[in-house]
Order: sequence, then structure tokens, then C-alpha cells
Amino acid sequence: MSDFPENLSPAQHEAVDILQHLLGKLKEPGSRYYERYGGLVERHASLDEFCFSCIRPYVWRFLEGRPNLDALKLIGGDLRSDSRGVYFSAMHGLDKQTRIYVGQSHNLRIRIAQHWNFRYRRDNPSLHYHAMQQSIFNVFGILAVLPPPNTGNHALPGMDCPDLLLNVIEMWMALVFRSLPSPTLNNWLPDGAKRDGAFGALNIANPLENGGSEREWIDLSESKDPLVQDYIKVPEKSEQAEQNTEKKLEQPVSVEKKHTFYEQPVIHISGSAMLVMVTAVFVGFMVYSRSAATVLKPTGRLR
Repeated sequence: MSDFPENLSPAQHEAVDILQHLLGKLKEPGSRYYERYGGLVERHASLDEFCFSCIRPYVWRFLEGRPNLDALKLIGGDLRSDSRGVYFSAMHGLDKQTRIYVGQSHNLRIRIAQHWNFRYRRDNPSLHYHAMQQSIFNVFGILAVLPPPNTGNHALPGMDCPDLLLNVIEMWMALVFRSLPSPTLNNWLPDGAKRDGAFGALNIANPLENGGSEREWIDLSESKDPLVQDYIKVPEKSEQAEQNTEKKLEQPVSVEKKHTFYEQPVIHISGSAMLVMVTAVFVGFMVYSRSAATVLKPTGRLR
């Protein structure tokens, strides 16, 4: 983890402003999130500094440079780590647009492996996975890592509630990278902060609601991203396909097809002809049995 610097770079200064604004809203008694997060923020006066120290140095280097897909690759990180942390998933789409998703996990290795698993993506549809399916290149990177859950680290700011701490850091990074829908960015970014990000946004749910009893989903119908609009239409396409299939199954057979089926030629066999056929088969079987017995009969004495 990096130390809290005395002189912040412009990118770090903006990120700290976003974090402090976020923490300030969480401890407002009138906030819908105060019940879960208010005590955490009020107990730890230096929570902002600790969150800052969890961010990997390569993240600041990226934010201080030119944001593009190649720069995202340089953030890197140990994708096989079993640590708790926050990561990003970026993809370059078939439409040549780069989009980004920010997530968290108690085990980064397992979570990222799930994202790469086609069957898992198929069984858990999401905007993130829809974008992966429509991409030509994907890259993952680690944004923040929490200390291991041992006795000494339990006393660090926020580590008494690591689940909530992960939610806060994920929300912070999602705001920094502008990976959330526009209504969420407008509600949580401080005044004067730019709303548009360098990449398309793939997060839908508010990270602060992870583990909560209620989840507020944002209406994406006003999104200007063609991929988001295509994702919204996917359930409609599936429903229409099912309806078309049901119509085909319920469609009655035409009169012409019925006649074609019933007018197939049928061979009729009389009772006497059937008797002759059975007799011929029986006689043939007896002749075959006798000839076989003659061939197998031994011609010499056994010694």
C-alpha cells in the first residue's frame, strides 16, 4: 500500500475530493445510507487516508496520464491473488469503443476467473457480460487491495467492517472512473467535478448497496450508448423468439399436408398369403439346421 502523500497530484487531489464528498454524504443523518455507513465513517476520522493508502500506485500513474486502453493495461496487478480488493474490467468493443466496469471481491482470483468463464457469464447475464460478449479485447486490473484479516490489521480504520469498507472503496473508484450511470454520478460527484468519463460506463447498481436488503436499479432507457440500448432489448428479443416458437407449435397443419400424410400408399396382405410366408420361413430354417448339423458332425475317432 502507498503512503498518504503530502503534495497531491491533480489526479489525486480530484480523487480525494470525490472520496471526502462521498464520506460526507454517508454520515449525513438524512441519508438513506446513514444507518449502514454512518457509524463507520464517524468512528474513523482518518478513513479517507486509509482508503487512499489501499489504492495501488499504478492507478495514480494511469489517472495522471492519457486515459486509453494501453494505459489501462499498465495498471496490472496480481490477478491470482486471494486477497480482498477492488478491480476493473475493461473491454474494447466491436464498435471500437472502450468501456469499463469496477467490481470488488473477497477473493480476487476466484472472482476474475468467474468473469472469464463463459458458462458463468451465460447463467448470470449482465451489462458487463453483454459488453464482454460484444468485445474484441478484454483486460483486468487491480485498483485496491485490503490488508489481510489478521489481529493487527483489525485495528486499522474501517477494518472492523471490511464488507462496508470494500463497498466504499468500490463506490469511490466507480466515481473516479465514471463507470456508473449518469443519474448516480450526478448524485454523488461533488459540484464542479466533470461528469463524463474517458470510457463507457458498465456499472448499473450502486456499490454501496452490496449486501443490503434493497437494491435500487437505474433506468437505462435514456442512455446514449448503443451497446446499453442493445442490452435493454435482449430480453425483448428473447421473449419475441419464444412467442414465435409457440405460434409455430400451435399452428394447425394445412389441408394439403394432411392429405399428403394420409394418402401414402399402404400394402395389404391376405391371411392365406401370410400363412404361405410363415411356412416358407419355417421350412427354410429346418433345412438350414440339418445342413449345419451334418457339417459339424465329427468324422474321426477322438484319441
